[in-house]
Amino acid sequence: MLARSLALLAQLTALAPAPAEPPATPQAQARADAAPSRPARRRGKRPARAGRVQDTVKPPAPSLGDVERQFTVAVALPPTMSYELRPLPGAVGLELVAAAAPAVMREAAFSCDPAFACEVGHEGEAQRLRIVHPSGRVAFDGAREADQLVLRFGVLDEDARLHAISGAMQQPLPEPATLGAELELWQEAERVTRQGDLAQARIRWERLAEVPTLADLAELRLAELFIVSGHVNEALARLRAVARQHPRSLGAALARLDVLQLEAITKQGKPTVEQVDVALGAMIDSGFEPFARLRAAMVLLDMGEPTAAFLRMPEVGALPPAWTEAGEALRQHLAESTFAAPALRGDPRTTAIHWAAWHERAGTLTAHDAVLDVVAAAHERLGMFEPAIELLKQRLRSAPGSLREGDIVARLAHDYRMLGDGGRAAEAAQFAATNHPAVPSLPATIAALAIVRCEREGLSGGRTELQRFRDATRDAVLSRALDAIELELALAWGTPVQIVHLLTRDPQGHAMATVAHADPVTLTRHRHALAVALVRSGRYAEAAPMLRELSARSTDPLERDRLGYHLGVAELALGHAGDAAKIFAVVSEHGTSWSALAKARRHERRLELAAAALSIADTEATR
Repeated sequence: MLARSLALLAQLTALAPAPAEPPATPQAQARADAAPSRPARRRGKRPARAGRVQDTVKPPAPSLGDVERQFTVAVALPPTMSYELRPLPGAVGLELVAAAAPAVMREAAFSCDPAFACEVGHEGEAQRLRIVHPSGRVAFDGAREADQLVLRFGVLDEDARLHAISGAMQQPLPEPATLGAELELWQEAERVTRQGDLAQARIRWERLAEVPTLADLAELRLAELFIVSGHVNEALARLRAVARQHPRSLGAALARLDVLQLEAITKQGKPTVEQVDVALGAMIDSGFEPFARLRAAMVLLDMGEPTAAFLRMPEVGALPPAWTEAGEALRQHLAESTFAAPALRGDPRTTAIHWAAWHERAGTLTAHDAVLDVVAAAHERLGMFEPAIELLKQRLRSAPGSLREGDIVARLAHDYRMLGDGGRAAEAAQFAATNHPAVPSLPATIAALAIVRCEREGLSGGRTELQRFRDATRDAVLSRALDAIELELALAWGTPVQIVHLLTRDPQGHAMATVAHADPVTLTRHRHALAVALVRSGRYAEAAPMLRELSARSTDPLERDRLGYHLGVAELALGHAGDAAKIFAVVSEHGTSWSALAKARRHERRLELAAAALSIADTEATR
């Protein structure tokens, strides 16, 4: 890159002096004489190459070139952990997939700059960190540093976009039908232009500019040499001169497209889609139409209109051979930007609309699987599960790897369940439990299927559903998750005796709460449920000590009153009427729903005492 830059710099000494176009008017001559002899790029941009030479001598820190500003995110990945770092469709960002803990990815996402949207998800059994920019095209790389993977990324800057357009300018134009005797000279001019020999290219294009039938295209190519050399202001002046001097020619229409593209990149103007269409309309029914459509698509992409560019793309087979590869690469990028980029940037509705309208025009995509994943996810977010299922089936037919297969099957199970097709949902979930038990979303889908069975058939139906998955998997983690689901079902649909049984013993005789859950919050909640179930099942002596401890530790007023009320019931059943009365009196003062029950209990107790007193009085009176 440095050698090429120095070679271009040497050639600029031949290009910089007097402009090539004839002085048609004094104003044009004055503008050309005033053109700077160095690259005239936007104010505030780095002068480009000199600074990079110094950086290569003594770099202050690793950096990512050709971005407006470099951002970094450090992810705590051990050196032995493998990972996959890949671009997102449409170059809107990047994603990192690794078998890291979810907390590691969340911490990395939290440290990301607010200019980017960072999302943590999962891909099969691995964790995924996705970083997306809301508008620009993103360049990135990653490097190991000690026990971290450092991601560097940023939005492509003006220099990078100008470099891309200068490369396009070195590609040949389609050969005009009117070349005749100038064919050999035209081909030689295109050859030296493609090789980057700008001084020799200028000589040949100036000779061709003297031919009246080729003057517009030759002067266009002369102006484009200044884009290649980095003289943007000079190039703009020459391109506008072509449009003025040859107003109804092919060269003028192509020059207008070049001007619009440079204005979009350098922010020196505000080009519109209508202006592009006007320039394109001037080349309809000409031999340049496929090429003109390609150039219009390139301009619209730099204007931030990828969908409009996609709709104006020609058939790649109709392009000149020299442009076939570039045309196919552009088509791929525009299809990704049209179908996947909106959803990645938080607009699933636009992705769904574009897919419904134009998916048949997508053709064969290099990133076909990634695009289908994003489009299917967009439909899922919108609740459009039928098209999402068809897209996921296409992904399965493309023979994904084991990691992706597990994620796709789990998503299919979820989508079938949302459509009310419990049979197919259970079939897909059972396949995932057998072959991909570590998919993070699988337990939630299984729980939803079991809940549906409980609603129809009670707890026994839900437990039968869970047993199918227990029989299908040997994974210890999924088995513990199934135990946890069964506990939650029992709390919702079970009798007190069933709740006590499940919360105290598993089939091997171990304490279920200890086996199934490790987090303190869930353990505490289950202990509360067990204590209440013991009271409701008549095991008051076992319940009373637990309730005393738990009610004393509880910080939730409503939960404390619930535990206190049941403690009062247990104390009353154990014959401790005085303690029960004191407990009910305390609870009745708090104003919760359990306070009303405590008041009712106190009133009931007073009636019982009054009835007992009347009974004694009647007995004494009869004596």
